[in-house]
Amino acid sequence: MTSNTPLDPSLGYALANATVAAAMAAEAMVGRGDEQAAEEAAASAMRAALNSVDIAGQVVVGEADGSILNVGEKVGTGNGPEIDIALEALEGTTLTAKAMANAIAVIAASPRGGLLKVPDLYMEKLAVGPGYERGVVDLDAPAGENAIRLAKAKGVSVTFLDNPAMNL
Repeated sequence: MTSNTPLDPSLGYALANATVAAAMAAEAMVGRGDEQAAEEAAASAMRAALNSVDIAGQVVVGEADGSILNVGEKVGTGNGPEIDIALEALEGTTLTAKAMANAIAVIAASPRGGLLKVPDLYMEKLAVGPGYERGVVDLDAPAGENAIRLAKAKGVSVTFLDNPAMNL
């Protein structure tokens, strides 16, 4: 499979399921004060979910050390499309340990070679599906503006419940 070959849309559901599994595992650790246990629970659940998917996946953006979905780790059954994966099984370990809001589990995937391999550092990331011209979204733009730009590019409307003045 080349980097120009689109992935099967149903694969997105399987990958989304991995984030749900991670979130559910982290939920069991909410408010317990143990950041490491929360992250390990989320990563273990995400790994198990990914390993049940028919892909030959490789983590290209993940953790740098330890046992938590490391860069270079192979995931999936080994059968199916070769894909690169960027993930964070639990972004907000402190939030989870302290029973605070806004912790998330995230995953992005592309055909092999489609994700930038970067050194272990914090950076802002923004991922959109295929078929959009470069510059449709802007990392520096507010999320609402990017939603409007994507909606226009796709030819659909967008509704903001908290700010109806922005509705298209």
